Amino acid sequence: MSTSSFLLMIGYAFRASLLVVFIITFNDHRSAISIASSSTATSNN
Repeated sequence: MSTSSFLLMIGYAFRASLLVVFIITFNDHRSAISIASSSTATSNN
């Protein structure tokens, strides 16, 4: 395996992990917003 293909695989894995983290945090953020909107919370961050 050459170094360029190895770095390319690392780049793809890094982008895939970033996408997974973004999806997880987006889902957590959306559920937190729905919980805050369902409860009578008047504190806006």
